[in-house]
Amino acid sequence: MKRDEKRLLLLREYWVDSQPLLESRLVQLIGSKDETKDILQKSAIIAVEQFDPDAIPDSAVFLRWIWARAKWLTLDRIAERKKWVDLPEQLSDETPADVLAGKQLWRKLIDGLPPQQQQVARLKIEGYGSVEIARKLGKNPASVRSNWRHARSEMLSQLEDYVNE
Repeated sequence: MKRDEKRLLLLREYWVDSQPLLESRLVQLIGSKDETKDILQKSAIIAVEQFDPDAIPDSAVFLRWIWARAKWLTLDRIAERKKWVDLPEQLSDETPADVLAGKQLWRKLIDGLPPQQQQVARLKIEGYGSVEIARKLGKNPASVRSNWRHARSEMLSQLEDYVNE
């Protein structure tokens, strides 16, 4: 059997072992089975493209590896959701309680960040790019990207704590 075929068989085995836990964690984070399926699909594509059996010797290591990637995808999806949080109720199938919970979760995540990261995160979530944020705040775009990277990392950690509560 060729190396790539072995790699894909091993990847499939690890994926089958990991998918139920990934799915349950993602549903807890994002709250939607449809969005969870989309994130799982994107995670599977990443796994096919990047999986290295030499660096990932077993399914437990694979689960940690793919979970890290799925969390980033989830945070990106939650950032996209910010747009629907502010929509009028008649345009959203979410209940007022769901909208309020989403706003409260964002507020909690952002309030846990240092002040510079809070500024950048709020503007990023509103849809501004790094260059636009840099101009608004009078900072270097590289500094804005760094603040956003650290803010996302911290928010992911907070999300994981929230899911594990």
